[in-house]
Amino acid sequence: MKSVLVISILILILMNITISAQSPKEFAEIWEKQHISKMPASQVRHKDLQDYLEALKKLKLPVTEVGRSYQNREIYQVEWGKGKLKVFMWSQMHGDEPTATSALMDMLSFLQTSKLRWVKKLSQSITLRAVPMLNPDGKVF
Repeated sequence: MKSVLVISILILILMNITISAQSPKEFAEIWEKQHISKMPASQVRHKDLQDYLEALKKLKLPVTEVGRSYQNREIYQVEWGKGKLKVFMWSQMHGDEPTATSALMDMLSFLQTSKLRWVKKLSQSITLRAVPMLNPDGKVF
């Protein structure tokens, strides 16, 4: 329960910093230049995830295989930041809910490539570990 409260407070702080630091238009322009998702989220399959992860590797983000699914598909983890606060997140626990996977890939790309002061400060405050497409077997691919 304490960790949920800490994460909630962290998100509120980040939202406050973000709102005062960039306008929605500025964020849209940044996203348009930096996003790595290139197809509608509903069409992303395991092979597309692997392509996105290759793009993250080129940005020097650590990507590791952390397991295999029942149908022997790779399950990966991406890490960003070097802070004391550990944050773990995942997407697509339910295989037929793919939207967050693309969003997670784009968020990690943004965090890794951003030159914004608040992002650099955040990278020193947290270590984010994310498992995109936690359940790659949830839908027939």
